[in-house]
Order: sequence, then C-alpha cells, then structure tokens
Amino acid sequence: MRLLTKRQRNVLELINRFGIITSTQLIEYLKGHVSHVTVYTAIKKLKELNLVAVEKIGYDSVVYVRPTGVSFLDSDMPKFTVISYANLEHHLLCNDVILALIKISEQRGSEYSFVTERELRSEFIDNRVPPGKEHDSRVLKDVPNRIPDLIFTMDGDVGAYEVELNRKSSKRYVEKLSRYEDEILNKKYDFVFYVCESEEIQNTVVANAKKVKFPSNMLQIDLLGRLLKFAD
Repeated sequence: MRLLTKRQRNVLELINRFGIITSTQLIEYLKGHVSHVTVYTAIKKLKELNLVAVEKIGYDSVVYVRPTGVSFLDSDMPKFTVISYANLEHHLLCNDVILALIKISEQRGSEYSFVTERELRSEFIDNRVPPGKEHDSRVLKDVPNRIPDLIFTMDGDVGAYEVELNRKSSKRYVEKLSRYEDEILNKKYDFVFYVCESEEIQNTVVANAKKVKFPSNMLQIDLLGRLLKFAD
C-alpha cells in the first residue's frame, strides 16, 4: 500500500527542493499541471503524516519539509526542524524570483531550469565541507557567502542570482564579485544578476562592481519590484 499518490509525492518533492514555500507559491508553480484543490489536499495529507509542517503567517500558509519528509524521499538534503524567521522573508522572495523567471521564460518560449538555495547549499556541503563538519555552525555560517541565492538557466545561459534586501558592506561585495568573476571565467556561470530591493542597494552594487572592475557584460541588475511586475 502506498502512503502517497503520485501527485502528493510530487508536491512533497517540490517542497523539499525549496525547503520552505507558501501554499500560494506551490499553487503558482504547479498551475496548469495540478489544481489548487489537489495542492491543498496534498498539503493536508503530508501534514497528517508529519512529512511537512504548516504555519499560518499573515494571510498565507508557509509549508516546510520536516526531517521525516526528507527521510521519506530518501533525500540527501539537509534536515531542519524549525523555520528561521530571520531568513524567512528573503527565502520566500527568492521563491518569488524563481516563479517570475519561469513566467518570463514561458512568455518567451524559452527552455529553463533552476537550482534553489537549498539545493546549492546541500551540494556545497557535500563537496566542500570536510566529513564530520556538516553540522558545525562555525563552518556553515560562511556557506551563504560562497553560493548564489539561486541559479536560473534560460536557453542555455546560466545566471547566478543574488536577491539583495539589505545593503551589505563594501568588503562583502568586493569578495563576492571577485569570486563570481573567477567562476564566470571558469565557465561555471555566464553572468551574475543582482535583484535589489531598493535603488540605494542597486547603486551600492554598481559602485562596488566598478571598484573591482567587474566586466559590465557579466553583470545584470534590476529592482525586485520591477522584475516581479514585469513577469506579471
């Protein structure tokens, strides 16, 4: 006897990819393939089986995978038990950016794929963190500085995306842009794209890119609100 239907398992696999996602974002991602009723039914079933947890935040429900859900899928991605509220807004806006880029790709008739921050983090830990240090907070705290917020590929062009909600220090921009330049020259990415919450942050990124002489053809930048509106 199967605990989950094929569609319920697909919903769980998607939640696991993102780690945390709102029910609205789930419905949007699956539009045209799975009805909103099926999504809500799947979430209810997954919650009953303790494979996901659901928390009401504002007018929406935030769904996140539980360790039992990760184990059920036999996934090698990290397990977590609670939401990091400090990172929640950023995480959900990264989801919005992925959904926006999918819409833009579909409007253009372009082929696309993406890698979430959770998947990037898991890959980095597997490949770059020494055995036995996978849960060492001193080692893991630097991981976000070593990976993009997401990767999105459209028609074969691979972009490393940074979703900037707060202005960072000049040192952090210089270090990250220098790393990106090396990775682009080594054909890991074709460009880096900064999605900025405000013009102030956008100007700071541009100023630091000029400081390190970051090649202009490798840098794309836009305001978060404008990107999301353009996708609609």
